[in-house]
Amino acid sequence: MLWHKLRQQPTTLAIAIAATFLVTAFDVSIPLITGSAVDAATGAIDAEVHTVVWLLVAVALGRYLFQFSRRFIAGVMSNTFQHQLRVDILDTLQRLDGPRQDELRTGQVVSRSISDLNLVQAMVAMLPLVAGHMLKVLITLGIIAWISPLLLLIAVPIIPLLIWLSLRSRKTLFAATWSAQQQVANLATHIEETVSGIRVVKAFAQEEREVAKLEKLSTRVYSEQIRAARLTARFKPLVQQLPTVALVIGIGVGGWLAMQGTITIGIFLAFSAYLTSLTAVVSMLAGMMVQIQLGLSSLDRVFDILELRPANPDPSPAQAVPEGPLGISMDNVEFSLGSQQILQGFSLDVAPGSTQVLVGPAGSGKSMAMQLLSAFYAPDAGRITLRGDSEVDMRDCRRQDIRKVITCVFDEPFLYSASVRHNITMGKQVSEQQLRRAARLAQAEDFILDLPDGFDQVIGERGLTLSGGQRQRIAIARALLEEPKILLLDDATSAIDASTERAIFRGLQEALEDVTVIAVAHRHSTLALADEVSLVDEGRVIATGNEADMRRNARFAHLMDVACQAPVDESNPLPFDDGEEPPTSQLWPKVQHQDARLSISRATTRAASQQAGANPAAGGRGGRGGGGGAAASMPATPALLARVDALPAATETPPNAGPHLREPLPKMSAHQLFASVRWLVLFVIGLYVVGVAAGLAIPTLVRAAIDRGVNHQDAGVLWKITVIGLVVVLIAWIADIATTVLTARTGERLLYELRVRSYAHLQRLSMNYFETTMSGTIMTRMTTDIEALNTFLQTGLAASVVALSTIVGILVLLGITSPTLALIALLGVPIIVIATVIFRRISSRLYTRAREEISQVNALFQESMAGLRTAQLHRIEADTLDRFATQADAYRRTRIRTQMAVALYFPGINALSEIAQAGVLFVGAGMVASGNLPAGVLVAFLLYLDRLYQPIQHLSQVFDAYQQAQVGFRRISALLATKVKVADRGTTDPVGAHQRDIHLDHVDFAYSDQGPTVSKDLDLHINAGSTVAVVGPTGAGKSTLVKLIERFYDPTAGAVRAGETDIREFQLRPWRQGIGFVPQEAHLFATTVGDNIAYGMPGASREAITDAARRVGALNAIAAIPGGFEARVGERGRGLSSGQRQLIALARAEMCAPHMLLLDEATATLDPASEATILSASQRLTQQRTSVIVAHRLATAERADRIIVMDHGRIVEDGTHEQLLSFGGIYAGMWGDQRAQNERA
Repeated sequence: MLWHKLRQQPTTLAIAIAATFLVTAFDVSIPLITGSAVDAATGAIDAEVHTVVWLLVAVALGRYLFQFSRRFIAGVMSNTFQHQLRVDILDTLQRLDGPRQDELRTGQVVSRSISDLNLVQAMVAMLPLVAGHMLKVLITLGIIAWISPLLLLIAVPIIPLLIWLSLRSRKTLFAATWSAQQQVANLATHIEETVSGIRVVKAFAQEEREVAKLEKLSTRVYSEQIRAARLTARFKPLVQQLPTVALVIGIGVGGWLAMQGTITIGIFLAFSAYLTSLTAVVSMLAGMMVQIQLGLSSLDRVFDILELRPANPDPSPAQAVPEGPLGISMDNVEFSLGSQQILQGFSLDVAPGSTQVLVGPAGSGKSMAMQLLSAFYAPDAGRITLRGDSEVDMRDCRRQDIRKVITCVFDEPFLYSASVRHNITMGKQVSEQQLRRAARLAQAEDFILDLPDGFDQVIGERGLTLSGGQRQRIAIARALLEEPKILLLDDATSAIDASTERAIFRGLQEALEDVTVIAVAHRHSTLALADEVSLVDEGRVIATGNEADMRRNARFAHLMDVACQAPVDESNPLPFDDGEEPPTSQLWPKVQHQDARLSISRATTRAASQQAGANPAAGGRGGRGGGGGAAASMPATPALLARVDALPAATETPPNAGPHLREPLPKMSAHQLFASVRWLVLFVIGLYVVGVAAGLAIPTLVRAAIDRGVNHQDAGVLWKITVIGLVVVLIAWIADIATTVLTARTGERLLYELRVRSYAHLQRLSMNYFETTMSGTIMTRMTTDIEALNTFLQTGLAASVVALSTIVGILVLLGITSPTLALIALLGVPIIVIATVIFRRISSRLYTRAREEISQVNALFQESMAGLRTAQLHRIEADTLDRFATQADAYRRTRIRTQMAVALYFPGINALSEIAQAGVLFVGAGMVASGNLPAGVLVAFLLYLDRLYQPIQHLSQVFDAYQQAQVGFRRISALLATKVKVADRGTTDPVGAHQRDIHLDHVDFAYSDQGPTVSKDLDLHINAGSTVAVVGPTGAGKSTLVKLIERFYDPTAGAVRAGETDIREFQLRPWRQGIGFVPQEAHLFATTVGDNIAYGMPGASREAITDAARRVGALNAIAAIPGGFEARVGERGRGLSSGQRQLIALARAEMCAPHMLLLDEATATLDPASEATILSASQRLTQQRTSVIVAHRLATAERADRIIVMDHGRIVEDGTHEQLLSFGGIYAGMWGDQRAQNERA
């Protein structure tokens, strides 16, 4: 399959192969030519020096040309290959039907499209280099054998040893790095969860617990990173020093052979170059083999996706959809998902042009019926028939043809990150008049025109910048523009207020005269559309009739007219809470949770995305550890987990841990940051200098071997030099081991301290910080900025020390060796510096653009994944694929331009190095020939010169890392300097305070110092133990009132008192612990249902958790969740219905047995049956408690002891339900609208 794909680029492939062979030929000839110039200077061969030097220049330029070709063509080939696979993946996914889509795990698919494609691209780019290296090894061994079979015996044994060590170390180190990065991802996920759920964290006063958890996770990260460093120190220094051992032995043996006259000094120099090159190439090949294995594994996983096919493919040949108005029927339909039977004997008959409304409790099968009618699934048994001028089974039609006549609006419509116009038209060419008419019928035109850019306003991700009602109205407009023959409405107006809903339905009746409508209803008002109503329960239609007939059905009346039911008591339980308690085995079943390491978190996916388009100026390197982020994004396999489990235990803990890190710092300075590790840093720098000095000693030893050993025919000197060289290698090896471990220990200590200090301060900050700062920005501070600082400390600082000491050492040694030759050599330095500066500017600009473009590509892919069914429903798969391919191709072209810069620069530096050596050879050979320079000095000079230019490149790379670290440090310092607005300065224990009267005493409030006052002179007295409902229009200040009592905010004037005490005088944590808080959007953490309920009381027993759920009437709802209390909740409660999430949130509040309860629109998005359960639970919770209930639905407010109506931050009405109705004010008007709606239904 790989070869088949590569053959789709035949010209590119042929050029890459040809360039690889030519580069290798030029590469292996350079040491021989250089040696020939030295021999010509010493008279060992009869040749003109200048002829040999010009040949060297010509070869260097030829190698540059073909190195450029190989690098550039490899970039074109690999990026084009990656692009084709990326587009093919989305194309395959868009062809899948519902069952196959259900089998997809979003995290895994995104991993394939990001990290796996990155590894495949890297593998394909590497293939020409691998082929060239393998050829180079064979040719080099042949040349060494030609030079001397004895020298071959030195070169050959090192090869298998290097390969074995490299392969063994890379498998072990990959497992250690992967495991460490998984812990980093777990840490980032914890931060992300607690930031998104900060209201819950603060409402239940769990800041200290979350900080303790972060400390534990950070300690685990520290332990794993130090283990990885220790394993790296076990292998990497040895792999790096083994070639030097062979070189030192080669110096002794080669010098002895030269002394015997078997080889010349020039050949000795060539052998040294070949041996160094050979060992380096073998080490690289071993690493490349691992990368190729990873790439092939990734390619297999990508092909697994490309081979997916629909579970129910389109028929061939297919029948045409009937013409004319269409009716539809479902005849005894059976359908299951896995082992769960959803529809059983479902029958429904809808006549052309009629309107059918489906009602039923949650989980009865209504939405699945709509999915079947939308052709996402096919029945397991029974049939769905379309009726027009003929009849046809839907299974005999193509899905595209079905969706030309059927469209659906779901309760949570998907919107794209595009303009409102695009979200309505879905890219179709329609007139402005048609667009406006659709928006007008959906009651969306007015609010759209009020947007800054009207229909061209770009909305945020998934339309989250719009309200739920606005999103639904756009989706309805989109459906109307399709002009379907059958319109499916799956609770499509659940987030729209009653008056707007009535207007929409009037518009639908006017516009849809011949259109068949099937609507799922949770509201009475939807019944106004119905010709017939069908009651669905347990996967079948149990009753059908007109509304009048259905009202005589007890189950229908009970379900749809909850507000008319008798008062709730034990003899009259509400739906879904019938008093029969599920068995413990159902509530707490034995659940086999999969290994958490098998899942891919959002944090890991984000890290993989950041790895895409890595900066070429950084040598293609990603994060610390040579691509740790890429390692983390690799999906776990049993073999990888087995290697991780076989690693030595990670037990080392940070020595600087302790409660002092939680204390606030007024300011974070560099001195404070390095205070605890300053001596360690100095020691590490000293070790790096020792290692550099040891490396620079080798050319000096070569010089001594030639001048004192070979030229003086003194074998004893050669063996002494060999021993000294081995001692130098031993010192370098020990220094390398020490620096590997100590550098990691230094960086990880600082990282641990920064994480704990920053997170502890983050938890201290008030709600105003989180409501005015985007969660992505907070995550950047806590992850990317800290990691940038740590990366510089662990790799950048080391690289700068090594580069600077190497440059200084070489320049000094060059000057000492030969000032004349040093001046010639330094002529190339300004050119290198200028070329590097230009390259840095170009590559940084291209790198920035590539990162932006791959971010857009990944975002568009994930959006296309999330909107897969929306695209299929509106038949825009081809347009979506074209848009994605265009965006992906822009990234491909940028990467190719980047590769052009890389291919020009890096081979260019090599060519300049060779030309500089040619200049030195030309002058130096003349000096040797005239007797003014020993041959050994010239050889040593050439070896030093070969090492001069690379550190200059490294320094330029370090500068980027330093800039990023500096920015990160400034941002972290700014975070730590952020002041806490709601300070915990209270000293009084609020024991009993929650059971006193609450009094808002002439309160003024603004969300910011410069912001408008949202509450003015708010004066409210709440009697202890009473239930107060707060109603009013959006923006009236209802939620603000709750936040002030919860003390998320403090008043700007006035006071909130419990009894006679200002609540600011109470200790903040126990004040919040005494309050039960349930927000409108019940945030749940990605753990079990039971753990979510016990969030405010960690470690609670099963019995206590069960009892809390029992007291809010949630047991039956929890029992209906597969896994019960042991079921794992998806990120942000994904996988649960809104009613289930709210019941769990209520149980969480009840778990703490609070004395005060705050419910902030806890029933706003629920159907009548679920609302009945919530209201029943609310009544249970509010007994003997002071309760403030913010209500969007008046059925909630009706039950309260007292109702206050707010408008523009003020209380405008106050009284009981009956009193407010008699006043004839705002509340009476709202109640009248609701009653009129119910009566019309």
